Amino acid sequence: MIVTAENYYEQLKDFYEDITVKFKALNAMQSRLDKEVSATYHEIEKAPLDRADSYDFIVRLKDTLQKRRAVKDELVKLQPMYDLLRHNFGQLTDEYLRRCQKSSEVRSAMNSTLPIEEVLGR
Repeated sequence: MIVTAENYYEQLKDFYEDITVKFKALNAMQSRLDKEVSATYHEIEKAPLDRADSYDFIVRLKDTLQKRRAVKDELVKLQPMYDLLRHNFGQLTDEYLRRCQKSSEVRSAMNSTLPIEEVLGR
């Protein structure tokens, strides 16, 4: 398969959409885990000090904190890619579409219909 500028653009667009969905899902998961931590803290705060199931609180809190740490770690690594695409994809799209339009006008004016796939030897 010959990869064209259009293929690259579509791959970038798909990647941007995928990373956006993943980033938002991880943010939502971190928020849910934050609420779980807060709820556990409130349960601990309300419980009497001599409560027999204190160990269960600690185990549940540690489990939630470890999950939150894993999610946060992934968000930290994903953040630079997400930010780069979020800040630049609109400009990239505008420029790409502008150049496609110009290319179409030039090719039409020059009566040039040969596609790049034929030149590169599909």
